[in-house]
Amino acid sequence: MTGKAKILVVDDSPTIAETLARVLQPQGYEVHKALNGKEALVKARQLMPDLILLDIIMPEMNGYKVCQRLKANPDTAKIGVIMLSAKGNIDGPQVNGHSLINGVNDRELAYKAGADGFLHKSVSPDELMKSIKSLLWFGTKNKN
Repeated sequence: MTGKAKILVVDDSPTIAETLARVLQPQGYEVHKALNGKEALVKARQLMPDLILLDIIMPEMNGYKVCQRLKANPDTAKIGVIMLSAKGNIDGPQVNGHSLINGVNDRELAYKAGADGFLHKSVSPDELMKSIKSLLWFGTKNKN
């Protein structure tokens, strides 16, 4: 990827959005923020970022719906999306291999919504950067 990659951070917590920006900017990324799903859809169309870090639980429109709308729109469908969750039930608790919450977990729902990646918000900065770099590299190879 040549030039600065643009990343849109979407989280209803200004503190979390700013923390993510502080991790990404020193790595050379151009970071933009949106504080809700509706704002994210508008900014995604305006900015055409290379990647969106998208919180799942937000007021008005959750991350699943935002991701579905991004992927359904031909103009934004190829933007990489990594969904983020703070919920503790990412991979459990489970009974017979099924989440006790609605029979599915956040990771499954994220991928069903069209996400390209999924991370728990407690992810280390190193793991976050690995996921971002991998998705950006992969995305540049498949945008044609």
